[in-house]
Amino acid sequence: MSERLDVRRMLLRRGWTEGRDLMLRKNGALWAVGSDCGDSGLDAPDGKWSVAFDSGVPARVIVAACEAAVPTRTRTASPADGEQTGPAQAASYAEVSADLEARMKAARDAEWLTDLGEQTGGSNG
Repeated sequence: MSERLDVRRMLLRRGWTEGRDLMLRKNGALWAVGSDCGDSGLDAPDGKWSVAFDSGVPARVIVAACEAAVPTRTRTASPADGEQTGPAQAASYAEVSADLEARMKAARDAEWLTDLGEQTGGSNG
C-alpha cells in the first residue's frame, strides 16, 4: 500500500486535488485506490474509458498514465494567421489514450530491460 501513497503524493505535487472521498481529480480525470491490497484505477475525464492498475504496477507508471489522461490545452491559430480565434481546445481523448498507451509501453519495456540485465549479470547483448 505504501507505493499507492507514493502515487498519491506525486499526483498531489502535480496539481491533483483530493476530495473527502479520498479520490484524486484533475481536469475531470479521476484516480483512486480500489482495494486494501493497493489496486487502483484511473477514469478518463469523459468517462468513456478507464484503466485498472493491480498492486504490482510501479508508481511511476501510474503517475505517467494519470498525467497523460489529463486533457492538455492547445492554442488556436492567432488572428495574424487569418484564422478565427477561440477558446483553448482540449486534446482529443484518442490522442491522450495513444499517449497513455505509449508511456505505459515504454515504462514496461524499460522495466523489462532492467530485469533482463539483472538476470544476465548486467550484460544483455
